[in-house]
Amino acid sequence: MVSTEHELTIDLFREQPWLAAQLLSQTTTIDLARYTDVDERAASLADLEPATFHADAVFLFSDTASENGQLAVILEVQRHPNEDKRLTWPAYVTNLRKKLRGRPVILLVVCSDHAVAEWCAKPIHLGHPGFVLNPLVIGPSNLPVMTSPADIAAEPHLATLAALAHRHDENLRAQVLKPLLHTLMAQRDPDLEMYADYVVSGINDPDRRQWEDLMTQLRENYREAYRLKLEARGEARGEARGEARGEARGKAETLLQILAARSVHVPDDTAEYILSCHDSEQLKIWVDRALNATTIDDILTE
Repeated sequence: MVSTEHELTIDLFREQPWLAAQLLSQTTTIDLARYTDVDERAASLADLEPATFHADAVFLFSDTASENGQLAVILEVQRHPNEDKRLTWPAYVTNLRKKLRGRPVILLVVCSDHAVAEWCAKPIHLGHPGFVLNPLVIGPSNLPVMTSPADIAAEPHLATLAALAHRHDENLRAQVLKPLLHTLMAQRDPDLEMYADYVVSGINDPDRRQWEDLMTQLRENYREAYRLKLEARGEARGEARGEARGEARGKAETLLQILAARSVHVPDDTAEYILSCHDSEQLKIWVDRALNATTIDDILTE
């Protein structure tokens, strides 16, 4: 479970590593379009054990049509200025370049704060003439303001990353968060729901409460809509078979569908017991419990 903004940001790139290529192409002159594969590599950048240098993540992009077509991206998530980073970042780049036998290496730093992004973007002069590292920085100034539900649904990881950067801007907060939360919650994906939760949890008081209330409302709305949809489907099947107790049969089938979708084990004799129940009100209670239950006993035990 992601517990900090730092870990969430890394997780977004691990879930969608092409996000790094997309951001680099959109914000710099670096074009990664020719690369066809990407793998996450060990983040240890030291030649000796134990590792003394450890980046947040490393992605290796490969062009399968070229024998030497590889490029590495070192991902660093920075939430506060840290002078030690200006000492270790050049080492990250040169150590990884050595490991990859001279293949190109890019340092990509992601920040959600304007001031931190400006600090990270300062050139790092190593002393040798011309030997300067200019970190490539992604922050609020070059992340998109995504407000279209279609765009958010198509690129939820980018939309979440952008929302992390824009959520503290009072002029953009509502414009960005409303479509993001509605769209992520509508996907019925536990990971996207977790992303929505974390975006809201990091909002400063006193505004956070209204966004937490919206999340609660969205959960209830989508849970009820899901229950009614499955219930209606089950009732229709019962009626189509001409069963005298089609409504009860429909609720029983709805209950078993929900349990199957949530991977809750139901023994055969218990399934027969549920299907034989003709009490629509009792079945409705079981259906409501099924939406949050983890075992069949959570549903049937009074």
